Amino acid sequence: MKTNISVALKSLTAVLVLGLAAAVGRAEFASSTGFDYTSGKYGLDSKTTIGSWNVITEYSAQDWTSKIIVPFERISTPGGVTIVNGRPQIIGSTLAEVLKAQHMTLAQYRLLTRQQRIDFLNANAPRQTISGLGDIEFSTRYDAYHDKETGWDTGISGSITFGTADSSKGLGSGRATYDLCVDLSRTIGRFTPTVSFGCRAICKPSDSDQRDYAYGSIGSSFWITDNTNLSLTFDTAQRSSDSSNVDNELSLGVNHHVAKSWDLEAHVLAGLSQAAPDFGLGASVRFSF
Repeated sequence: MKTNISVALKSLTAVLVLGLAAAVGRAEFASSTGFDYTSGKYGLDSKTTIGSWNVITEYSAQDWTSKIIVPFERISTPGGVTIVNGRPQIIGSTLAEVLKAQHMTLAQYRLLTRQQRIDFLNANAPRQTISGLGDIEFSTRYDAYHDKETGWDTGISGSITFGTADSSKGLGSGRATYDLCVDLSRTIGRFTPTVSFGCRAICKPSDSDQRDYAYGSIGSSFWITDNTNLSLTFDTAQRSSDSSNVDNELSLGVNHHVAKSWDLEAHVLAGLSQAAPDFGLGASVRFSF
């Protein structure tokens, strides 16, 4: 059953992403760049800091909007850790190398308690700082429904994150992930409440404890002025592996329309669970043409 759900999600995501090809006749383009920084223990014993510089190319046609996100990462983390979808986890070949050096099997490692695993990795996997290309993401959103009279909007998004990061360095798992998400919003004057829910399928190796999982968010944005928008969002996600926890975080963002084609954005976030970063911040600039 779990396999069938994973295959269905991957198929639906691929159909949604490829569907954009039917609507590229009158496209509008935009480009943006910016950085994100997060710091936290993520349920481990030592802190991980992640700095990401993103280059984003975006185009829209009719009711479709598509993006390609290319991230460049710099990560300081305990050894034995791999970054998966922006979160540090103990998985894959990185863990296998540590276990092999200590003459321990994966089955023996899984018998350890959570604290024993942390103590084992702290003792046998030294801290490392790594940098390089992250996992490239291609996403598409379809504006499925819009009612001008009531202000209701419904969107469907699909994305494929390619395993382009160097898995040997722990910058990524080397595996693709597939996302499908639905969001609902309603504009009421200057307020726009939004709720979204989605699921992620992971192409995982047989020896990994990673799992497919659901996620969602609820929040609202408010136009302070005609050019400045403030947003507050709560995000949550199920456990992405047997060794992780629920991911809850709260973020506050501001977007300012500077000129005809220029927008500036900045945000801060606070983690509300072990699997989330303790805090984070970021900013970006966007140019449309």
